[in-house]
Amino acid sequence: MSARNRLLRSPFVGACFCIVVLLFFVGTSFADTLRGWTRIPDGSGMIDFVSINETTGQATSLFQLPIPSGYEAATLTYNPLDGQFYGILHDNANGTQLFATINPVSQSMTPLPFTGFPVGEIFEGLEYLQGVGLVVSHGTTNATTKLSEVGPTGNLIPPSMPMPTIVDQDRLAANACGGKLHAFDTNHPTAGFTVNEWTDPFGSPSLTGVYNGPVDTNNDYDAAIDPLTNTFYVTRYLSLWYYNLSPANTAVMVGNFNYPNGIAGIAAVNDCAAAIPTLTEWGMIIFALLLAGWMSFVVVKRWRRSHAMAA
Repeated sequence: MSARNRLLRSPFVGACFCIVVLLFFVGTSFADTLRGWTRIPDGSGMIDFVSINETTGQATSLFQLPIPSGYEAATLTYNPLDGQFYGILHDNANGTQLFATINPVSQSMTPLPFTGFPVGEIFEGLEYLQGVGLVVSHGTTNATTKLSEVGPTGNLIPPSMPMPTIVDQDRLAANACGGKLHAFDTNHPTAGFTVNEWTDPFGSPSLTGVYNGPVDTNNDYDAAIDPLTNTFYVTRYLSLWYYNLSPANTAVMVGNFNYPNGIAGIAAVNDCAAAIPTLTEWGMIIFALLLAGWMSFVVVKRWRRSHAMAA
C-alpha cells in the first residue's frame, strides 16, 4: 500500500475529519447571538421581538409583545444570570419611562415604573455589566450623566454614581464575558468621542474615548457587544452596522433588517456567563458527537483491516 493511501486511511485523518464536523455543528448552533425589538407598535398594539442575522442583518420575528398605549421601545439588554431580557419603554408625549422585563420562555413582558430614583429624572441606557448586574444611565434631558445599578423590578440599588467627566450617555454596551462598560451617544459626544469606555465605574471611575468615527445622529438607536467576537454592533433603525473602535474608527454596514417598523434596541446573548445551550443546540451537539464517534469507529476498523491484510 502506498504512503498516500496509508495516510488517507489512518485514524489521524479520520479524527481530524470528525473534529471539523463537530466544530461545524457546534459553531453553527451558537451563531446569531443578536436579539432586538421593534420601536413602535403595529395596528394591534404589539411590537416584535426578533432574531438578527449577524452576517446579513436580516431580522426574523420570534414572538410579539403587547406594549402599553403611548409607549415606544428603546434600549434592550440581556442578563445571563437569569436568562431574561430587560429594556426601557418611552412615552415621548409625557416624558415618562418604564422598566420592562421580557421572558423569552413565556414570551411575555412586564412593564414596571422605576423606583427609588429622584423625581423627574429620565432613563436612557441599560446594560448588564459582569460583576455588577444591570446598570442604567439616568439624569436630566441631554445629560444622563449618572450611573446606577438597578434591580430586577426597576428599583434603584445605591449608590448612584455621578459621572461629571461625561457629557451624556444615551446608550450603554458591555461584553458580558467581562468587558468594560461603554457609553454611546452620537448627538452629545464627550471630547469628540461618541463611544467612551468606563474603567471601574462604581469604584474609581475613569473615562477613555474609544470611537470618534462616522455616526448617524438621527438613526443610531442602540448598541450591543457580541461576547463571542467582541464586535460593537449598532442598530441604525432600518439596518445593522458595526463600529471598528480606535484606532480604526470606521463604521461598516452589515445589511438591512428588512423590517418596516425598524429595530430600536438590540442585545447580545449566548455569552460565557450563561453558556446553557437550548434543547435544539443540545440536539445538534449530541448529533455531532454521535457522528464523530461513528466515523472514528469506521476509520479505525478499516485501518485495522488494512494492516491485517498487509501482514
